[in-house]
Amino acid sequence: MESAIHQQEQEGVRLLISKINHAWLKGNLKELREYFHDEVVTRGPNLEFLGKGIDPCVKSFEDFLRAARIQDFRESDIQVDVFGSTAVATFAWEIDYEMGGQSYHETGHDVFVFVRSGEKWQAVWRAVLPQPAPK
Repeated sequence: MESAIHQQEQEGVRLLISKINHAWLKGNLKELREYFHDEVVTRGPNLEFLGKGIDPCVKSFEDFLRAARIQDFRESDIQVDVFGSTAVATFAWEIDYEMGGQSYHETGHDVFVFVRSGEKWQAVWRAVLPQPAPK
């Protein structure tokens, strides 16, 4: 049975994921920076290295927002495992957007590793894992 403190930690990470998604969807890149550690590592679809540091991380959101017009984004099934001052979180997502005159519908998962410093959680590692399009 999980303790109330453990459940509170999990809920704090779930809320942070929702804040991250809200910030990038609204284009609030300054707010988004607050949620990532200065040395965050970002990985892409095949876990390839995309960058280290907050600037490349936030730029990836900015570049997508510049190129795409988001029509809908849904997060679901947020799962959080907390181990002291470390948390691993996953969630499923669905996005509909337009880019270059074409419409796209994609699904996938994000995987985050968070660390807590004092009362504040920050993402130190993120992987974006789109699901392959059905054939």
